Amino acid sequence: MENLIVAAEEGFDYVDVEIGTRDLRHVINKIHRIGAKTIVSHHDFQKTPTNAQLDTILRLCRASGADIPKIVTAARKLEDNLRLLAFTQKASKDGSVICFGMGRIGTITRVLSPVYGATFTFASLDDEAPVAPGQISVQRMRRIYNEMGYS
Repeated sequence: MENLIVAAEEGFDYVDVEIGTRDLRHVINKIHRIGAKTIVSHHDFQKTPTNAQLDTILRLCRASGADIPKIVTAARKLEDNLRLLAFTQKASKDGSVICFGMGRIGTITRVLSPVYGATFTFASLDDEAPVAPGQISVQRMRRIYNEMGYS
């Protein structure tokens, strides 16, 4: 938790706090007082939850007081990607949201989630040093967006 506070004090615009963080509301409030915005994250490293479970997770994230909820799941099949993008589109109508799938299969959701209404997505600085499974570099993501006609 101290690292998150230090990040805010050092001037980071956003600080990402896991939903299971002890004293979550207190941590979020402290980060806000310092002047940073907060992302509250839920990660499921095993699967993509059902639509009803995704809705529940989103409600919990939004109730935390954070600025942006982030839901990241393990994409195991194409249908997971389609559900995550549809969920992102629906959830973004009620406020900011970040949502995508992890792993090689989920890479496409990292690219397309902003097209479907996500506030932003995550990319690595270098293709050789991804921080998470399925993450691609900023350069590669920009190339894909340019090829799609988004700039």
